[in-house]
Amino acid sequence: MNKATPTRPAPEPIVFCTYANEEALDLLESRKHEVLVAPAPGPLYARVHEAQSFGIGRTEAERMGAVSGLELMQALYPIMSRSATSNRSASAPAE
Repeated sequence: MNKATPTRPAPEPIVFCTYANEEALDLLESRKHEVLVAPAPGPLYARVHEAQSFGIGRTEAERMGAVSGLELMQALYPIMSRSATSNRSASAPAE
């Protein structure tokens, strides 16, 4: 992770980008040296796979959008990873 220095502030974290559209992804990509995009699949995963004891079965999770949200997260994660990797390599010191 990038560290703050007197001449370079730490990146601003952005989480819960599950429903990011193409425009939002393009904006995040354009600011990849200023922001850190981090997926947060925990709440969606729990709602889909671990909420039966709270009365939320698969059908209810689908109605709530948790299933489609988790699927979107799985599709977005590789894109976010590529952005983070290119961000790290671009900010790495030259050898």
